[in-house]
This record gives sequence, C-alpha cells and structure tokens, in this order.
Amino acid sequence: MLTSDTEYKRTLGTIRNTEKMVEDQIAKFRAEGVSEAAIEMCVGFTRGLLRDMHKEATEYKSLKEGHIPTFSVDEPGISLVRLRIASGKSQKDLADLLGVSAAQVSRDERREYYNVSWHRVVEIVRLLGYHVEVKVSTNARKFERDRK
Repeated sequence: MLTSDTEYKRTLGTIRNTEKMVEDQIAKFRAEGVSEAAIEMCVGFTRGLLRDMHKEATEYKSLKEGHIPTFSVDEPGISLVRLRIASGKSQKDLADLLGVSAAQVSRDERREYYNVSWHRVVEIVRLLGYHVEVKVSTNARKFERDRK
C-alpha cells in the first residue's frame, strides 16, 4: 500500500519505465520470431506486477481526492492508513497530533499498526476528524440454524 506522495510519484515512474521495458522486450521477441505464447510466458509475471502497481496508485489517488474508505475491523491498520490519506494528513501531521515522531508513524504504518489496541484505533480515527460507530448484528437465519 502506498502511504505518501513520494511513494506515489516513485510508483508512477516505475510503472512508466516498466511498461516501456515490457513494450521494448515484446518488440524484440517478435522481431526474433518468438511465439506469442512464449512472449506471454516471459512478460506475464511483470504484467501482473504492473496491474498491482496500477491498483495501488489508483487507490492512493482516490484516497488523496478525499474518498472515504470503508473501515475494516479485520484490517484496522490498513484502514487507519487509508483514513489518514483520505483526511489529507501526512504522516508528520498525524505524528504531531499523536505527540510522537514521524518516524514512529511511518514504522506503525509499515507494520500496519500490528497489535494496535482498539483504544488507539479510536484515538487515531478521532484525531483524523472522523468518529467511530460500531454496529453489531446477527445473521438471524444462521443464528437460528446454529441454535438447533
């Protein structure tokens, strides 16, 4: 996951360079008479990596434009990073709000806030300008089936 403008710009550059490299390699293979199936075997993995980089860059751009992501309780760390980006705050901004160093926020984000407490999640969410609302419900049919 991209977490900063620097990473986003670097990723866009990597995408451009890699796409050019793949195009050049395909042209070279075709000139040498390599079959399309063999070419695809050679560049397929790189194309997969390019798809992943495009997806990450698209997600980062969407977050920077302020699109609020759905918060996942299964992945609170990734959700916190997404909320920070969508709120328009940098890692340094969040560090200042938390009273910690920017390096600490960077570390926490790289580790996806591993073992973060719910108290800390709620604190960060609030500092980013959002609120936390938890709704728990049952799947009535499953609940009834499991009771039998």
